[in-house]
Amino acid sequence: MSLWLRRCLLLLAVQLAGCGDWRDKPVSDDQLEIVAKLKARPGSVAVSADGRVFISLHPFDRRDVKVSELTSDGGLSAFPNAAWNAHSAAPAADRLHTVWSLKTDNRNGIWILVDGVDGAGRKLVGWNLQTNMLQGDFLLDELSMEGSLLNDFAIDPVANVAYIADTGAPAIIVVDLTSGSGRRVIFEDGRLHPEDVDIVVEGVAITTAGEDGAREPVRLGINPITLSADNAYWL
Repeated sequence: MSLWLRRCLLLLAVQLAGCGDWRDKPVSDDQLEIVAKLKARPGSVAVSADGRVFISLHPFDRRDVKVSELTSDGGLSAFPNAAWNAHSAAPAADRLHTVWSLKTDNRNGIWILVDGVDGAGRKLVGWNLQTNMLQGDFLLDELSMEGSLLNDFAIDPVANVAYIADTGAPAIIVVDLTSGSGRRVIFEDGRLHPEDVDIVVEGVAITTAGEDGAREPVRLGINPITLSADNAYWL
């Protein structure tokens, strides 16, 4: 089993575990609004201040388009354009690949976290939604480690800093969005590392195949990340 697929299975296990006992908390039809019916499985969703909706298409499905904008007729349009989403011979650093997370900010921008391919091309891409121009393209390969999986991030709009969760090699990557400088922090803190506790869904412990094919329990450390309301703490 490839390392890429193993990472995908690990993330799926976390997502399933986070669903909880949804069957015990029914939601009536009048509490739900269908915004769009998609033919592709969504990953992350972000909404701009003026109501534009952006969707990353889940890496599990290996779609040609990685990030899309929801159009007025309920369709999807490649974002920021087709070229950035295209499969090509261009280096991974020059295109989108394996997008796990995206976020809008309070400066009319959207940020896209790219985990790259084959250990290369990891980066954080910023796009100005008003000018439709690139506003940041920060390579993260030198801040990553063997086994890194850049899965989620949070933006501090006051300090203009991004905090990125590295699930595969547990740490937080801090990127200054003004200068582009970055660093890995608290990577030796045990609170970011996996606990020896099974992830259980409907009474069954989630496992994945190791390199030798034997099943082993899923263990994951830091995964989703956000900031407190005053931007003082990571959560």
